[in-house]
Amino acid sequence: MKNRRVLQFISLVTILVVVFSNASATLLNGPMPFTDVQPSDWFYEDVNKAYSMQLINGKSDTLFKPNDLMSYAEAIKLAACMNQYYETGEVVLKNGSPWYKTYVDYASEHGIPVSFADLNAKISRADYVYIFYYALPASAYTAINSISQIPDVTTNTQHISEIYSFYRAGILTGNTSGQFLPQENIKRSEVSAILTRMMDETARKQFSLPSSDSQIDAPTRNSGDGTNASSNWTGKYYVTRTGKKYHYLNDCGNGNYYEATWEEVQRRGLTPCEKCVH
Repeated sequence: MKNRRVLQFISLVTILVVVFSNASATLLNGPMPFTDVQPSDWFYEDVNKAYSMQLINGKSDTLFKPNDLMSYAEAIKLAACMNQYYETGEVVLKNGSPWYKTYVDYASEHGIPVSFADLNAKISRADYVYIFYYALPASAYTAINSISQIPDVTTNTQHISEIYSFYRAGILTGNTSGQFLPQENIKRSEVSAILTRMMDETARKQFSLPSSDSQIDAPTRNSGDGTNASSNWTGKYYVTRTGKKYHYLNDCGNGNYYEATWEEVQRRGLTPCEKCVH
């Protein structure tokens, strides 16, 4: 069900176009109208696919502006909308005051990182991956590549686990040398590739890089209280749609509980109930 929602997300044009464009969304089955995207460009196929699937649109009727940069606020909005659609099958989030407040509030409540100094600043590639990783559950990032060493990603690189997970899932491939360039800003052309590969598993890339003896593990989500919650519980987890806690009992309090997986508990950053979780 959830995988189908990911693929269905490609029709959610009105949500993503608000971030990427001032142009209206239309169904276009013909060639791209953008004069600044050429078949010789490395991102041509990604932009073409994202545009044809209505993931993105141009800055104008004829310009895509592939080198324009994305802000932290724009990245959080995209992540929040993806998460809400993945979880509920629809997006009801709307602009607030400032325009990004609604999305930041939602993201914060659903375990998507929002604590950045200036949300209007242009986002780094490392932070973009960090935000987008938590828009979907870890199960959405099945490894198809055995990547043990990214040339310019070291143990001192921020968000190293999320970066490696995207490489292994075929969402990121790096430049021609496999470099990620974590501190550089991210361009619209690069966002197009990431969005397409996140939402359409068939678009992900299989590739290899020179190996290393070291191994970077996929990230684990900490509890909201800063401690790692145990996943050794052999019973069931119960949560509510908007609550901050997870429970071992479905009659703890007056909540409208449903059964959740440990993965969802981690992804939402839920903390253990003091009453029923021991």
